[in-house]
Amino acid sequence: MFRISPKNCFFLHTLWYSACTKLDVTDPSKSMLFQDATVFFRQEDKQPGDRSPLHQELPQPVSAEYPLLPTISQASKEEMPFTALHSVSLPQEVHSDEIQKQLTAEEKRVTRVGQRLGNYQIIRLLGEGGFGEVYLGEHIHLGSQAAIKVLNSQLTSKEIGPFLAEARTLVRLIHPHIVRILDFGTEDKTPFLVMDYAPNGTLRQLHPKGIPLPLAMIISYVKQVAEALQFAHNEKIIHRDVKPENMLVGARQDILLSDFGIAMIAQSSRYQSLFDIAGTIAYMAPEQIQAHPRSASDQYSLGIVVYEWLCGERPFNGSFKEIAIKHAVVPPPSLRKRIPTIPAAIEEAVFKALAKDPKDRFGSVWKFAVALEHGR
Repeated sequence: MFRISPKNCFFLHTLWYSACTKLDVTDPSKSMLFQDATVFFRQEDKQPGDRSPLHQELPQPVSAEYPLLPTISQASKEEMPFTALHSVSLPQEVHSDEIQKQLTAEEKRVTRVGQRLGNYQIIRLLGEGGFGEVYLGEHIHLGSQAAIKVLNSQLTSKEIGPFLAEARTLVRLIHPHIVRILDFGTEDKTPFLVMDYAPNGTLRQLHPKGIPLPLAMIISYVKQVAEALQFAHNEKIIHRDVKPENMLVGARQDILLSDFGIAMIAQSSRYQSLFDIAGTIAYMAPEQIQAHPRSASDQYSLGIVVYEWLCGERPFNGSFKEIAIKHAVVPPPSLRKRIPTIPAAIEEAVFKALAKDPKDRFGSVWKFAVALEHGR
């Protein structure tokens, strides 16, 4: 029987406690990156006299501000053998000046084509993501093209300094499998990064969801991505947002990892919303969800990507908070039951990378790539 570790008991109980005490979860130092929390555990695990926080009857919040709300669909209940005991909404303060700033940023985004950011003239929109928009830009003097990432936030005067410091760190990441940062800056307090332009799109575009990839192709991709991540980790830099959407295809069909540190830069903004990270939660390590990312968190995210490439599905699905809870306490479904032809050594390597405790994963992301290559 699968049991919740004491560490995760504390994590899940903290979600409920935060709601009842009105803990400011918008503070980056306390944030768990989501504003709704549902506590789950097996009904049969609840033993009389068990002193574990999740095995006690939690008191009903006395305030009418936090009514019990059903949030799990019947299909989700059948998929995940956990019972929802308490569903609470964490308080969120909304200030009119913040709303106005977000509206102003949205108006500027609509008319951004044709504008000038630094030495680049914006030509057209290339794509949109949770953290911002990517535009094709042309250098006004050299005529060279570049991708310009404009973040969905406006920085305060106190936030501009940390952003520029982080951007200077990212400029140091010069590697054959990392998209190079060419320039950075702010325009009317809106931060932007100028990067090498990769015209062949992303691995998500090349390989749509639901389609398993050949093992040899997966290992080739993983080795290139792991090499880039290992280089960054040696420089004490964590990616924080490893997923197919951030893996670009270069001119020679090589893989280029993009958006290093973008997650941390965007998270530092007070205007990042739950929607901004909803697309990333499916690849996020448990400790990163608890706002404690480390290099092993990137290995976990790459493990989720490899799982998806092997069988065509991610291991955890559901609502935002359901996926977050599953990352923390639910083992991933067997790969070999889904695809019997997957070698046992490959499944073992993936599951080691997906260990809940970072200490139980491979010693480095490169060791994960080597284990996959040896397991085929």
